[in-house]
Order: sequence, then C-alpha cells, then structure tokens
Amino acid sequence: MSDAAESPRSTPSMERNVAGRGGRLSPVTADEAVSGIRSGDRVYVGTGAAEPDSLVEALTARAGSLRDVQVLQALTFQPTGAIVAAPT
Repeated sequence: MSDAAESPRSTPSMERNVAGRGGRLSPVTADEAVSGIRSGDRVYVGTGAAEPDSLVEALTARAGSLRDVQVLQALTFQPTGAIVAAPT
C-alpha cells in the first residue's frame, strides 16, 4: 500500500491521456478513471453531495478483480450493498 506522503503514481493509460493532449488532461469515462486503481490501493471518495456516483459504480463493478482496496469516506449516499467488508 502506498504511503500517504508519496505522490500518486501514474498508469500508462493516464500518461497516454496527458501526453496525447499536449500535457493537458481531457475527460475520460468512469471506467477509464478507475482503471488505475489496483489491489492494495487506498482510495478517498468525495463526501455527501461531492460523491462521484459514476466513479463509485465503476469501482464497484471492478470488485471481483480487486483485493484489499481501502475506501475512505466520511459519509455516503450509496446503498449499503455497494460496500462489502473484507473478512477478518
């Protein structure tokens, strides 16, 4: 897991997106946006009205291919079925 003091790492798809647009970011789909999240990552999700519904749905759709992803959030408006606790 990454240390909080470390800079976020970029993925090849992120680098292509920036490099192919003269160094400027451009809009991507929710699936593309969460494609860089890997098992063991820690993800902060916006709170309340800032919660990105489409990104949460895209990340939830990848649940079967990810392990040990820590999702940090102070408040959610998502149905509780979107969050599955890991067995201890």
